[in-house]
Amino acid sequence: AEPIVKFATRYRPYRWWYEVYTLGRRFALTSLVLAFPTLESSSVYVIMIGFSTLLVDREWVAHIDGYASALSHALNVQVALAPIYMLMLDARIIVGAYSVIISV
Repeated sequence: AEPIVKFATRYRPYRWWYEVYTLGRRFALTSLVLAFPTLESSSVYVIMIGFSTLLVDREWVAHIDGYASALSHALNVQVALAPIYMLMLDARIIVGAYSVIISV
């Protein structure tokens, strides 16, 4: 169990409340989206939650390891950019070959 304990303590957040925050963020991005009646309102909600959690995560820096903190920030950026890309596709702002170029 010693190698597992060393691995777990190295990558776990050093603030106890961060896990509660992460569960709330996941709930907000998965279940609360279903409460919105239209695509427009749910899209605005997801973008607002994505950007606000991006800023909060970067300011709190709850991970001990710098690599884990940078990975968390990069994944939050992807959460924020994915709905924007899908909205641009749905609004037909980008079509054809441009949609493939922007997605890469």
